[in-house]
Amino acid sequence: MARRARIYEDERYILVNQQSQPLPDQKIDPYNPNSEVTLDDWFRLSEIYCNICRIPMEIENPDERRSVFLNTIGARNFSILRRACLPLEPENFPLEDLKQILQRKFEPESHVQTYRTMFLDRCQKPGENITDFCLASQTIAAKCNWETQYDQALRD
Repeated sequence: MARRARIYEDERYILVNQQSQPLPDQKIDPYNPNSEVTLDDWFRLSEIYCNICRIPMEIENPDERRSVFLNTIGARNFSILRRACLPLEPENFPLEDLKQILQRKFEPESHVQTYRTMFLDRCQKPGENITDFCLASQTIAAKCNWETQYDQALRD
């Protein structure tokens, strides 16, 4: 029996047989730095998409995954990445280097204290449901480097 995978698109699920190539209209949304999706989460979605499309891991074929990545990040993000790669083109860099460049551009390293302040100041926004509030709090708390105090901080 063929394994099936799901790709979420336009508020409906499309089942794709993993033994076939993806349909032309299947896609992942470009990364949007203003959304709730973190860059790490978007990178993971990109990897899942490549797996569904049966594109080999980078070690076996570095060009294919890099091309899919560059095609799916969106025009605005490609432009940002291209300027950051100058004088070379993004196609000249390994995929992991491109991810690190985008990471530095969109999520620069902050001090732990900054995230702790953000976490402690985080209040539920008007109209925000409890699930979204908890998810946002957990996302910030994960960057606070609390180690053993993580669960206690979330409870308080």
